[in-house]
Amino acid sequence: MALTVQSNIVAAEARNRLRITESDLTNSMAKLSSGQKINVAKDDSAGLQISNRLSTQSRGLDVSMRNANDAVSILQVTEGAIAEYTSNVQRIRDLALQSINGTNSQADIDAIEKEIRALGDELHRITQTSFLW
Repeated sequence: MALTVQSNIVAAEARNRLRITESDLTNSMAKLSSGQKINVAKDDSAGLQISNRLSTQSRGLDVSMRNANDAVSILQVTEGAIAEYTSNVQRIRDLALQSINGTNSQADIDAIEKEIRALGDELHRITQTSFLW
């Protein structure tokens, strides 16, 4: 009795090509699903490094832009506070000049003093609630 080993070379080659095709299909699906040309270093190691560096720079620039926008907002709030502060100081000056003209009654002077005190309180509030000091 003789033993013979038979091998189907065509089937083995077909199986090998099927395995390669499945691997290529898996890689293609990964690229399609991620939407990126480079997913892993073996796709393009230099390109991946450049892509990572550019992504990091982009994120850094985004943070810088947010910081700049925050600074602009703070400056706008401060500008508004300074404008209000200046307006109140000017009104206090006007009232002080009005009170010394010699034609005011005591009731007028009392009303002027009351308004000056209220404006002083407002100045204090502005300094406590804004970025001036």
